[in-house]
Amino acid sequence: MILMSFSHITTPWCRTFLAVILVLFFTVFAAEAAEIRLITTDPRGMNDPAQPNGPAEVPVDKVFSFLFQVTDGYLTGGPNLHQVGIRNTATGAAVSCRAGWQDQGILTVEPLQPLDCDAAYVVEIPENAIIRPADGASFPPAGSGTVYQYPFRTQSRPAAQPVNLKGRVLSKGTVEWTWDYSGSTGNGFKIYAGHREVQTIYGTGTLRWVESGLADGEHTRTVAAFQKTADREIPGPMSAPATVTVESLGKPGNFKGEKQGSGEVLWTWDDNAYAETGYKLYDDQDNLIARLPANATSYLETGLAPDVYHHRYIVAYLAATGNEPAREGPRSDRDEVRTDYYPDRDSWSRRAGGDRSRIADAVYAAVQYAISPSDVVVVENIERNDDASYQVWTENNRCVAFTYQALKNTETVVRITTSATELRVPSRWLRRNNEGEGSAVLLREYIDNTLPPAGKVRVSPAYAFDLVRYSSYSKNGYEANAFNDDDPVQLTIYYDAWNISNPASLKVYRRDSGTWRQIPGSVDTISRCVRARVTEFGVFALFENATGQTTPVPGQDFSLPPGYVSGGGYPNYSGGYTAAPFFADLLGHWARGVVESMAARGLVNGTAPGIFDPDKATTRAEFITLLLRAVGGADAAPAGVLPFSDVRADDWFGGSIRQALQKGLINAGGTFRPYAPVTRQEMAAWTGRALIGRSYYTTGPVPEHFPDWPAVEPSLREDAGRLVRAGVMQGRPDGCFDPGGAATRAETAALINNFLERVR
Repeated sequence: MILMSFSHITTPWCRTFLAVILVLFFTVFAAEAAEIRLITTDPRGMNDPAQPNGPAEVPVDKVFSFLFQVTDGYLTGGPNLHQVGIRNTATGAAVSCRAGWQDQGILTVEPLQPLDCDAAYVVEIPENAIIRPADGASFPPAGSGTVYQYPFRTQSRPAAQPVNLKGRVLSKGTVEWTWDYSGSTGNGFKIYAGHREVQTIYGTGTLRWVESGLADGEHTRTVAAFQKTADREIPGPMSAPATVTVESLGKPGNFKGEKQGSGEVLWTWDDNAYAETGYKLYDDQDNLIARLPANATSYLETGLAPDVYHHRYIVAYLAATGNEPAREGPRSDRDEVRTDYYPDRDSWSRRAGGDRSRIADAVYAAVQYAISPSDVVVVENIERNDDASYQVWTENNRCVAFTYQALKNTETVVRITTSATELRVPSRWLRRNNEGEGSAVLLREYIDNTLPPAGKVRVSPAYAFDLVRYSSYSKNGYEANAFNDDDPVQLTIYYDAWNISNPASLKVYRRDSGTWRQIPGSVDTISRCVRARVTEFGVFALFENATGQTTPVPGQDFSLPPGYVSGGGYPNYSGGYTAAPFFADLLGHWARGVVESMAARGLVNGTAPGIFDPDKATTRAEFITLLLRAVGGADAAPAGVLPFSDVRADDWFGGSIRQALQKGLINAGGTFRPYAPVTRQEMAAWTGRALIGRSYYTTGPVPEHFPDWPAVEPSLREDAGRLVRAGVMQGRPDGCFDPGGAATRAETAALINNFLERVR
């Protein structure tokens, strides 16, 4: 027998020619019975006789091609070709595959499903599937029934499998896919639709991909990490598939409930809608339980009866607009949760220590401040950071509660951190002695009208802190706001550098009997915060000795308001273009280009290192301040009473509101609601009024073409339309204007960028 390796022959026509010669040679000269010999055309040398130690590893997505030499017989693609197969030698499982002829003497075996990594396989080829005798006998030929076997092994895989793959609909035809990955090896990720690769992401630090241009309907994706070799990319094990339905009122996914305390259930779901007014939660009798805002993904239901199965489902809904009636989307899958039954008082008290409803009642009883149970964060177990402290991230107007179990026999420092403040509380002030007891720290912004100290200007909101002791045996609570001078609480208040004219003069003040009293502290200009030692909770704020103008720090641009900085054409612009910072949460986001451009010009920055928060809502105070900077308004204005009951002259945004009134951008009277999200129609109208007296081209769309344009408030319609016609503001991806929708940081950045580029 003659057996030759063709692995070194790389030119296809040469191989074909040589195959023909070999077939003719063996047909004419061989006198033995028909038989076949296989030499692979795989350049990696699989089953190559020159590699006596066994077959080389092959990639999992390889198409396997084989060259046959036949003696005393002919190759045929007869009816038994389907008998060619691939089998996993460890499990015996067959692999779906396809066999066919390419050229004379060339058989291609192609797997139709992904192969396991680092696994042994064998290609099995029955003799009567590929040859027939030369004597014209009927097919299949009589013979030995030999099954030829050609073993191979697949290449190794990345170390870990992506998990928790989830999809979330962002807008029409746009889905955000996220996943978790704990492996330290690999070069990136591949995303698949079935077995078709739809995206490759390089770098294992990116765990998010936004896919656009999708048609309405179901879309299923899987993700795998991959390793890159010299000539190919080897994917690892696939994640579990995730399916998302793209519809304007898409079916909520992964709806489920989880017990949180006595009589409480937290319902969660995936937001798969992109044009919803909000969500409605129903029970099994189709009774409406709760109506929730757009983009909501959770709801804490309280006051439920104990030891009862509670069945719920949720739907997205669209309110009536113009001539369009209200409608609901498809129902989520139902879920049921059984609330706890407490057979005795002791077991009830242990569980009730983390009951949000009772904690909220205790806080109200102690400080006469009502808080929703859903705003109570319960800590039952703690894990220390590297500095032996424990950190809880939360927001203002929240309550963080620590149960008896959380701090039992624990000596540590508890850090309660928001975007604006941080409390470092020694655990001794939070720890309780009896099971069923706990401590709760209430954090809230305080509406204060106390006059500032002489020569001082308040440069932060007023923040109120209370420590409340509670017991699971009743709904009562009591304050415990005083601390020992030897072991005080450290309070940190972060400041916005754009709003500070004299950082060195910053001090923390505590409100005491109707006046402000300074407490010891220090300024950290690197971290942009002021730290103070607190021996008693109460109401605190930052004050400075104002110099009348802001002083930019060389080489740094600070937020205006949080997330924005002064830039070209603005007062106090420090000048120059710099390299755009990298924002990890902008990868795949529609606003990435404009945000990075504005960041490079010093116009915007992130809310944290590497984070821009593009989809976070912008408040009315933040936007009017930014708009005033864009049109040349000053940060400060003469003191005096403002015509809004909820705005003080010394609020950080007070000067901007006064300037906006003087320029006719906003109207006086009633309340301004500075901390409420600015709506798209308000943003459009205020900016549209800023166009009056300026030069611009009316190259934008006709606003009346938006199907929901009649829903714009009549008093805002003319000014908002002016901005749309100027091309400064566009509609939503679904073709609507969405006048009542909250404006995000990304939309705000895009609008200000368009304003500066199009208006003179």
